[in-house]
Amino acid sequence: MLNRIYSLLRLYTNFFQPSMKLVGKHRNGAKVYKTYDEAQTPCYRLLKSGILSAKEKRELKDAFQNLSPVRLLKQINDNLKLLWNMAA
Repeated sequence: MLNRIYSLLRLYTNFFQPSMKLVGKHRNGAKVYKTYDEAQTPCYRLLKSGILSAKEKRELKDAFQNLSPVRLLKQINDNLKLLWNMAA
């Protein structure tokens, strides 16, 4: 049960949850100024990195095309409800 939830959460996070990465920071006296990259999903960052082969890029894009964020969230919530019911 937990493995299924974690696998769904992994897909949702990597394909649909953008995050901003810290690019740099500098100090001016006591104040620290941070600079962030634009928000991107982990999947998009990986595709842009240039470390994947053409086959791996195609597999990632195919996986993305077969996913629906709405369906993933519904599956996550349904599995969480089952888990809570089992705990009760």
